[in-house]
Amino acid sequence: MRYEDQFAAMEENPTKRSAMLKELKDMVARFESYATNTKQANIYTDTMQLAKRIAEYMLKDKKNTKKEVNHIMGGKILELHSEKMLKKGKKQGRVLGRLEMLTELVISNLKKNKPIPEIADSFSISVDEVIRIGKEHGINVAR
Repeated sequence: MRYEDQFAAMEENPTKRSAMLKELKDMVARFESYATNTKQANIYTDTMQLAKRIAEYMLKDKKNTKKEVNHIMGGKILELHSEKMLKKGKKQGRVLGRLEMLTELVISNLKKNKPIPEIADSFSISVDEVIRIGKEHGINVAR
């Protein structure tokens, strides 16, 4: 906001933008550092998103300056902490779901008395893994 009265001059002269852009880069770096080194990352990421929105509004008619500000801030807006945790949880859920499905398929094949090497080959896992799954689920498995 302290540069607001200088936006018109900055729009026409890139050297006049440089001080503001340097400060902006420094601010973004500090916020990134805070967001990655604190348990309350969401506060910093939300603040960065708000700052970006304010900058976009203030620079709506300043094409060149807005482009450079967006370049600096655009790729630097961090995910909200809650969004990051949600993505991580979904990924873990998918992995666990696949493991459960694999386990169920192995158990099903073991109960049908299919040969252990054939089961291992079918699901691209080791014979030892097939045996481990069988034993964990109370199926009498012999090599």
